[in-house]
Amino acid sequence: MLQILVPALALAGIIVIAGLIVYGTAPQVETTKGDLKDPKRPPSAADRKMMAEVKPSGDGIGKAKPETDAPGSKDLGDGLKVWDLNMGEGDVTINESDLGLWHYTGWLPNGTVFDSSIKRGDPTPFALTEVIQGWTRGLAGMKVGAIRRLYIPSKLAYGSQGKDPIPPNTDLVFEVKLIRISR
Repeated sequence: MLQILVPALALAGIIVIAGLIVYGTAPQVETTKGDLKDPKRPPSAADRKMMAEVKPSGDGIGKAKPETDAPGSKDLGDGLKVWDLNMGEGDVTINESDLGLWHYTGWLPNGTVFDSSIKRGDPTPFALTEVIQGWTRGLAGMKVGAIRRLYIPSKLAYGSQGKDPIPPNTDLVFEVKLIRISR
């Protein structure tokens, strides 16, 4: 064993010395924590620190398409309306650069559920910069545990293109619960 180890260590030393001679410094080791050469790149999920969290359940999100003419909505402009069904807890609110963990259900105007993290049994992580405009604008400022209903007009969703199974020019309704905020 010693007969193999000594030559291997000698070879490693020669490589380090050659690196010092050729490059003037020791060889650099790449980090696995993201691209440090690009400070504009948002931190990856592994780089972030969890700021607040609640139990990851879909409790409080309706099973049937909610009414979009219910009182208590806030008009955020461009036809986007939100209802705060639960204000959440704590002082930390989500902003565009944070990574949120979310439970949600989305309905077409006819009441058909087209997507639901609850039905999949798995909350979905995303930053508000990675989603449709209606979510970016409509979910900002939520606290963990908060539940918000959104009425999103087509132009703030998928517009004239649509996205299977959402037909073109279709308004959407969501109920969304924020489970975790990471920065």
